Amino acid sequence: MNNQYNPLYGMLGILASAASVILPLYAAYKDYQFGENMLSLMDIIIFPLGIVRGLMYLFG
Repeated sequence: MNNQYNPLYGMLGILASAASVILPLYAAYKDYQFGENMLSLMDIIIFPLGIVRGLMYLFG
C-alpha cells in the first residue's frame, strides 16, 4: 500500500469511531425527548441501531 494514504485512513478511522459514539447518544437523547424511553435504551445497547437512528434524526 502506498504510504501517502495512511493519514487519510487515520482521519477516516477517527471520524468513524467518533460517529459510532456520538450518533447513538444523539439518537437516545432525541428518543428521550419524544418520550420513547425503550427506544432510547435500545439505541445505546444496540449501537448499530443507534447509528442508523442518529443519522435519521440528523438528516431527516
